Amino acid sequence: VVYQSCDPVFRKPISEETKSEFRKKYNLPDQYVLFLGTIEKRKNALSLIKAFLNENIDFPLVIAGKTTNYITELNDFLSDYPARKRIFFRHNIENSDLPSLYQSAIVFVYPSVFEGFGIPILEALNSGVPVLTSTGSCFTETGGDAAMYCDPYNTQQIGSTLAMLLNNKDIRESMIDKGLR
Repeated sequence: VVYQSCDPVFRKPISEETKSEFRKKYNLPDQYVLFLGTIEKRKNALSLIKAFLNENIDFPLVIAGKTTNYITELNDFLSDYPARKRIFFRHNIENSDLPSLYQSAIVFVYPSVFEGFGIPILEALNSGVPVLTSTGSCFTETGGDAAMYCDPYNTQQIGSTLAMLLNNKDIRESMIDKGLR
């Protein structure tokens, strides 16, 4: 089996200056947890948001991608939470800016329920970003032993694993090493 690859542009390190300009362009914080993909139900961004809130993760979350009607469900859910201020929705990020988007993230989280392959996982690994993704579907084929996996319906497991990653630089660095290999 020959697996799909991704554009080599994701392996090229982006300068701090370019990343800073990118973050200014899209009004993003210096570091963040990233979710990237079409914002639709099967991608499961609501479970990620619930995990963030349940675990009281005091870190910015960027949810980037093309929107569908599912965005209304996310916004309705968040309307009563002050933590809403730490969640950034971005919908029109240019393809040329995707390497900066990934490389500015401290962790990439992809709690999707089903994918055909999971290209964003591969792009994140090639960008040197630790990946937390779902059990089941094709995710272990894409992430191998370089990613961590959680039940996409278990918000407590997603939150606690994410919190552990955010608090453990050594594990993140080990995952980055494996991902680049």
